[in-house]
Amino acid sequence: QFGDTIDYSIGINDIILTSIEEKNSYNATLAGRGSNSIVIGEFFLHDNVSKLDNKIGATAHFTPQNICLSFDKEALLLGKPFMFNSGNYIKVGKGMSLETDVVLKNNDNSGFHLYTAPDFTIRENANLDIFKIELERISSSIPGMPNIAGKLSANIRYQVQDNSNRIECGMEVDSFAYNGNYIGEESLKSAYTSNIVAA
Repeated sequence: QFGDTIDYSIGINDIILTSIEEKNSYNATLAGRGSNSIVIGEFFLHDNVSKLDNKIGATAHFTPQNICLSFDKEALLLGKPFMFNSGNYIKVGKGMSLETDVVLKNNDNSGFHLYTAPDFTIRENANLDIFKIELERISSSIPGMPNIAGKLSANIRYQVQDNSNRIECGMEVDSFAYNGNYIGEESLKSAYTSNIVAA
């Protein structure tokens, strides 16, 4: 601890027990520095099965009105370099109100965009667009997950109106394969609306 700041570091090692030996599945660390109004941290995870590294840094600012989270521009996910947009932020205010604009992409334009947009016809909204996520990289890094392949794109919309909540979701998988068997092009669309009952 230095003055009103505190350095912190947290580490986790996951061990898989087999009939022959112990295997280290992954190593994860979260380290940084914090004070009353700001916390800076970096998360690092090394997967010893897929041999892929993940690293992401972020800064959180605390005020009486809100909490604002922003991400470092450079990141590493599943062994591939990604970039966050300049000025990215996630701001959570009183009553869990949300404002955000976060774009994460790599050189192949794979990634996501999380954002809110002004709309005076609704009280609140949140939108998530996903671009060309390689499912094989995800499935290979999760122990016990079936071998799936293909590129996932999706859009998810969440809206809060005066009397209802609504979620809309559309997903597409290009060249979907399961355990080495080619399935084809898959798509899914769904919507859910729930009514808000006044107390």
